[in-house]
Amino acid sequence: MKILRIRFFFDHSSPFKRIISEEITIYNDSTENVDKLIIPLSEFRMGLKIYDADNYELPYLPKEFIDRKLRDIIDDPEKIESISPFFKDKAILWISLPNDRKIKPNESRILKLVYHDSKNIPSKILSIFNIPFYREFKDVNKAEDYDTFYIIQSSLGYNIKYKLIEGIAIPDIYQNVTDNFISIRIPHTGNFRFSFNYNILLNRADMWFWRLLTYSLYFLSFFLLDSVRPFLFICSLSIDLCKILAPIVITLCITLFSLIKDPITIRIKYLLLIPIILNCLTSFYSLV
Repeated sequence: MKILRIRFFFDHSSPFKRIISEEITIYNDSTENVDKLIIPLSEFRMGLKIYDADNYELPYLPKEFIDRKLRDIIDDPEKIESISPFFKDKAILWISLPNDRKIKPNESRILKLVYHDSKNIPSKILSIFNIPFYREFKDVNKAEDYDTFYIIQSSLGYNIKYKLIEGIAIPDIYQNVTDNFISIRIPHTGNFRFSFNYNILLNRADMWFWRLLTYSLYFLSFFLLDSVRPFLFICSLSIDLCKILAPIVITLCITLFSLIKDPITIRIKYLLLIPIILNCLTSFYSLV
């Protein structure tokens, strides 16, 4: 069996959640029908399901079952390793193809490994937004003799910010990057590492709206408190006006606090506690 192409599809149901579809195109370059496939995996795939091009779900035997099966048949550990060259991998899949879905000689077949990303996704620290940070890399080996593709799609209402880290000078790399879609082709032209980062963001208009609203609420809250209890001596409003504005700001912040559900703006939700406290102090000092 020969691999012709591997494509990774990242489908974001939300900024911090993604379903990965690993599409492997294989080719039977032998003279016999193939009814079993052995696929080594570098790590565990949470909720893994395997489909062919017709979306027919294929059963597979996990590594633990293969381990027990081989040890039941063969007593010599060295012989086991010689029979299964992938035996030491972290995970291994043994796929048994149905009789009507065997891969015939000179026939190609698509396998799709669909699973949930189980990694803990970090986020940017110095930001009022809770922005997820994803990093992907591929160690390319010229001997692999196949290209690798990454296709990333953001969910509705979000944008993608993409940054290439390693692989800038590599020829024949294809990149198509838009606000909500990324397509990358990595050729097998040598031995190198290709890596990139990407973030899921709100669209630009929403980002600016939340920035202006948050900074305005902070500025107004400090301004009102400074009017009734001077500490910055910027300017002062009348006590009566502060009595009117402070409860309005408190009500607005509490309303926003209850309405914010988006994981990217969740930090703003808790940052609003400071204007609430400041305006409570303003209301208190205006009555004293």
